[in-house]
Amino acid sequence: MHALTLVVAAASVDAVSDRLADAYSALSVTVEDADAGTAAETPLFDEPARQAMTLGRIMVAPSRFESLPYVVLEAAAAGKPLITTQVGGIPEIYGPLSNTLVPPSDPAALARAIAQALDRPDAMAEITQKLRERVQASFSVQTMVDGVLGGYRAALEALGKSGRR
Repeated sequence: MHALTLVVAAASVDAVSDRLADAYSALSVTVEDADAGTAAETPLFDEPARQAMTLGRIMVAPSRFESLPYVVLEAAAAGKPLITTQVGGIPEIYGPLSNTLVPPSDPAALARAIAQALDRPDAMAEITQKLRERVQASFSVQTMVDGVLGGYRAALEALGKSGRR
């Protein structure tokens, strides 16, 4: 059994505080059911994600909808162990590691992933390192700028070849 501390990082504490009481009781039950532990405290911090990431052993981003979330890129680039869901652009970030993603809206699967990360820190460290290397290689500012500019160049070339302006 693991004692867990839940840290909620958000742009505004007010945005989550009204829903936290209901979510907290549901999370506690889910985590206990999966033998992952119990929630010991629930501090709320109105601070940037990078600061909040330093407060825990793993980061959990149980998104139901995303595009290409910066918080996932930031956690991966920082080498923070990360559990997140298979939505939006997250599988693109994870690439060949996508099989480690959790189905969205599945609290039991999320609890199992948290328990596994806590029980098998060496396996989690290996995934974290591979993800960090992937993000550094594929999602650095320079790589992303080069990709966008390359896309524009290709589009302009295609227009030029078609005779259209």
